Amino acid sequence: MRRFAVIVLAAGGSSRMGRPKQLEQVGGMTLVERAARTALGCGAAEVVVVLGAVAEEVKSALEGLPVRPTVNDSWRDGLGSSIAHGVSSMSPAVDAVILTLADQPFVTSEHLRALAANPADIVATAWDSESGPPCLFASRFFPELVALAGDRGAKSVIRRHGAALVNLEGASLDIDAPEDLATAQGLLHLLVIEESGN
Repeated sequence: MRRFAVIVLAAGGSSRMGRPKQLEQVGGMTLVERAARTALGCGAAEVVVVLGAVAEEVKSALEGLPVRPTVNDSWRDGLGSSIAHGVSSMSPAVDAVILTLADQPFVTSEHLRALAANPADIVATAWDSESGPPCLFASRFFPELVALAGDRGAKSVIRRHGAALVNLEGASLDIDAPEDLATAQGLLHLLVIEESGN
């Protein structure tokens, strides 16, 4: 398998949530810790966590984990700016990078490994008729990722070049509002009940 890094994007201001969603608990863990642990479990050469809003509090939630937090001072400019910052901050000695969001609690280490194992130069996650993060980009696209600015995310790079898709039902649930958090907590509770019944 290629040598890859994972960038966990955790810089947003959570305007729809009304409070820092990175620090919300799902299954006894903050969203940012859950995303970092998922990234650490997939065999990445390096895990970078991009912080912005409430950076110090979010950094505290990562204490003891072998990840590299880095603060994007321009986080208010949007997702593109955090992607550019993360790619600029990681080790250059990787063949690819996986971009993942801190607010997708049902993404698994296995899914990130499946993205890395796919031989395509760009690999995105598919669910229903949609596609999006987590996404993998081969190193030849790093200059385009570093050039992203403002709220223009990596979808613009995918649109230009196309992507292979890896299916992951359930990964599409991201936490943007209090009702999303309640849904995630309910689903996780059901999963725990199912697993304990087996």
